[in-house]
Amino acid sequence: MIHSLPTLTYLDERPVFEEERRFSEAFGVGGKEAEKEERKLWDEERKEKQMQYLRDFDNMVSKSRAKHRKETGKEIEECERESDPLKEVDARLTPDQKQKIHDLAHSRTTTTEDY
Repeated sequence: MIHSLPTLTYLDERPVFEEERRFSEAFGVGGKEAEKEERKLWDEERKEKQMQYLRDFDNMVSKSRAKHRKETGKEIEECERESDPLKEVDARLTPDQKQKIHDLAHSRTTTTEDY
């Protein structure tokens, strides 16, 4: 039905998507085998599109890392290690505070009755 109505955009309050139209038109022209081939082609196109997105993302990350190296002379991972917020906080704690944190982390689970 979809292939015989090229201007049809909705069917029972549901949009007719591009892939449905392509599959329907292939079925109308060549039957089940043509539809099966069109589905295969659709999957290959979709996978290639996803791979292109990944390649584009990798290129963007590479360019960003290169820019960062050029500006700072350091790798991003080096900068992240240098500015680890947990290390900074840990350095400011007193031995008593560290012990309290350790004890709390290794104590049994408390309940509301404990308070």
